[in-house]
Amino acid sequence: KQWYQRRVRGKQKTKTHTINTISYIQKMARPGAMKEVQVISDEARNIALQVKGEVETKAGKHFDTYEPTLFATQLVNGVNYFIKVNVGNGNSVHVRAHRAFSGEVTLHSIQEKTEQDELAYF
Repeated sequence: KQWYQRRVRGKQKTKTHTINTISYIQKMARPGAMKEVQVISDEARNIALQVKGEVETKAGKHFDTYEPTLFATQLVNGVNYFIKVNVGNGNSVHVRAHRAFSGEVTLHSIQEKTEQDELAYF
């Protein structure tokens, strides 16, 4: 936990509050930080589908099932997309792809996981 002080309605009077630092930081939208995991959006789905061939090459296998389900973003020099993709049989692949501000999408890396594994920064 962390202590902080704030001004109340512009007055010099201060109040001291205790906050849970981790939840406070997670709620902040900061450049460079991975945002909260969300249900897949159309934009994130399209990015996952654009890199499917590269994902299969890196994994060394063909996926009959390839259904993006969750995603999170990270604002960098462009946007990093962390996408959880269901590949069937209780397995998933976590995909990290980068979309430059110019629109170019590149695959950064993948992790082979199970359906129960949470999507996290990698």
